[in-house]
Amino acid sequence: MYSNWLLFREYLRAPCAEFFGVLFFLVFGLGVDCQVTLGGNKLVSASSHGVCIFEVTFESDVLD
Repeated sequence: MYSNWLLFREYLRAPCAEFFGVLFFLVFGLGVDCQVTLGGNKLVSASSHGVCIFEVTFESDVLD
């Protein structure tokens, strides 16, 4: 005799595994895309002065 939880888990195991697998690939794939895109942008790249995107946005004298 099966409990309700065992039946629920049996029917949702494959869809949940598919969902979390796709979620994993999306999060890491988009993270790599953002890293590559923002890493090539000179306004966002790290500098010796520690300039961040907020300073570039609000202070025009940061841009040399």
